[in-house]
Amino acid sequence: MTLSPKVVENEINDKYINKIDDLLDIKDCKNIALVGNYGSGKSSLIKTFLHKRKKYSKKTLTVTIGSYIADNDISDNQVNSKEQILVNRVEESILKQIIYRKKSSKFPKSTLIRFDKEKWYKKFIYILALVYTIWFSCFYYFKLFEEKQITFNKLFNYFGIHGLVMFCILVFFISKIVKIIINKVKVNKIKIKDCEMDLHQDTNSLFSRYLSEIIYYFQITKYKLVVFEDLDRFPNDIALKVIQELKELNTILNNSYGIKKVVFIYAVKDNLFDKVEDKNKFYDYNLSVLPISTTFNSELNLVGLLKQENVYGDLSSNIISIVSKHIYDMRTLINIVNDYCLFKDITNTKNYDKLFAMVTFKNHYYKEYNLMSQNGDEDIIKQALDSVKEKKKELISKLTDDKTKIYEQINNIENDTIKSKNELKQLLLSYNATRGYDGRAVSHYHINNGPALNISDFLSDDFDMEQLVDNDFSLERYDRRINERDVFSRFESKEMFLERYNSIGSDNKIEELKQSIDKINKQIEKIKTSSISDVFKQYFVYNKLENKNEKDKQLLYDLIQNDYIMKDYMDYITSPVIYGDNENAESLLYSDSKFLMDFRQEKYSYDTKLVGFKTILDRIKDDLNSPYALNYDLLNYLIDNKESLNEYIESFFSQFKELDSIKIKFIIKFLKKQRVLKKLCKESFRDIIPYQ
Repeated sequence: MTLSPKVVENEINDKYINKIDDLLDIKDCKNIALVGNYGSGKSSLIKTFLHKRKKYSKKTLTVTIGSYIADNDISDNQVNSKEQILVNRVEESILKQIIYRKKSSKFPKSTLIRFDKEKWYKKFIYILALVYTIWFSCFYYFKLFEEKQITFNKLFNYFGIHGLVMFCILVFFISKIVKIIINKVKVNKIKIKDCEMDLHQDTNSLFSRYLSEIIYYFQITKYKLVVFEDLDRFPNDIALKVIQELKELNTILNNSYGIKKVVFIYAVKDNLFDKVEDKNKFYDYNLSVLPISTTFNSELNLVGLLKQENVYGDLSSNIISIVSKHIYDMRTLINIVNDYCLFKDITNTKNYDKLFAMVTFKNHYYKEYNLMSQNGDEDIIKQALDSVKEKKKELISKLTDDKTKIYEQINNIENDTIKSKNELKQLLLSYNATRGYDGRAVSHYHINNGPALNISDFLSDDFDMEQLVDNDFSLERYDRRINERDVFSRFESKEMFLERYNSIGSDNKIEELKQSIDKINKQIEKIKTSSISDVFKQYFVYNKLENKNEKDKQLLYDLIQNDYIMKDYMDYITSPVIYGDNENAESLLYSDSKFLMDFRQEKYSYDTKLVGFKTILDRIKDDLNSPYALNYDLLNYLIDNKESLNEYIESFFSQFKELDSIKIKFIIKFLKKQRVLKKLCKESFRDIIPYQ
């Protein structure tokens, strides 16, 4: 499927075409805006109109402006403003597409010098005339000047028919030169002594500068309809200035001699103007185009594209729903389907959902994708996956801190010499009675800024300690007030005092705290074993994303949380390496290359997915006894092919004669991953670890 505009014949476009027909028949309707968002199908509508209305196809000029016109070479100190220079570049592009579309021979009076390809017979005539001129000059030179007196009759008798031919050739060339001088040479200034007169005044606008050329062009070509596309790809101020000058040009053309009616159609976006009043005043008619693809129908469009390429059955409905929720531009959807069909054949993968996810990433995050392939530090997928590790560490660290605090509480309870709550109250008062060394006892207490209450009420068993939780508590020693912070300073804080108070006399408190520790341990274990997608579901997707950069990554997060993008993501966007001869050729994935690279750099890669086992064994056969060769897939392959790979197996297993924590951990995890543990234990590790 191509991305270029297509002829789309349907009922909706037929209604648009009929409306354009009616507008073109209106005498005063000369500037029509075809308004629609990017990807709404404006260009396809124009192409369909010209396809179905043959009477306009040869009388229509389509001008497409590329947004690649740059302004980075324009300095700020130039005479014309940066904006005007950019406008001129856009106008120059328009003029080139208009004027250079026809042969220069069609415009004999044009002052613009253009070179067309000459017909072969014209070249032959020119060469023949030149050769004849040279021959004529050489042959008759001496003969002519031998005559002492030259008359017309003598000349005619001398040259004969050759003279007439030569005379015609000279007249032809002289007329050509005169014509070029008259039409192509332009006199800008006349100066007689001290008097000087400018005949041509340069203007900023290229349309004004070459106005006579443009009028002459339309007088000759008889174009009736001019369509301007992609003007809105530029900043609004640039686009509006160009459209304004085009509108003025349209008025001049329609008032010029030899030109009947010329209609300009501008295919532009809807938000080009800041105010709707300006838009309505600018054009003679605004024809709004309904978008082909929106957030509401993008899923149906994507399904249609997949069915068109016969790959709809490859994908799950979930991956289609996720992609269409975030991407609704029709061109991007087409590009995704095109890339998917191509990558499917190249990579030979069977996990089509993951491949489609990475193709979607490539097209949606195209800048990040290019940076990712050039520099691993800019890999936003790796950054997202690494953030899961950081999040796990953060959560485990917080839970560990909570567990430490609980252990401290248990220790404080077990070592607490205070056995009653009233005793703890007395201790609080004694701490504050000795404050200041005046030995005066505490006599009253205050709740917030309330009246002084007798301290005996505080010591009573009926005193409700819960009222201290949300209220300020202070003590009074005769005429001196002790604020809350100082009251509880010996207990670090009011909260710590209340916690200790509530723990006294509660036989189940220690058991409750131990149960809390068990819950935390389970939480920590759950976090450690949580998959990447689970972490994203809980902490990256369901939370409100206030950061714009995080919002931009929502599609990536959705793909990760559904396990469509995982650690093996590079396998789906990296061309497989073909290793070996034609008979024993083997495709290597990115993960195979990564394993070999990690092996050389002495890094462990137990979980790395491997498929190119023959190539890998050939590359590391001399170092299979290295602990950096430990890999679950590689060990499975060796066990499955033990009869033919006995030598490799012996070398690989020789490293287990001396066990360390890393190798034991590898064996345990490997056994956990297998379905038939008994068989593997008997056949794989029976002789290696005889004491187990």
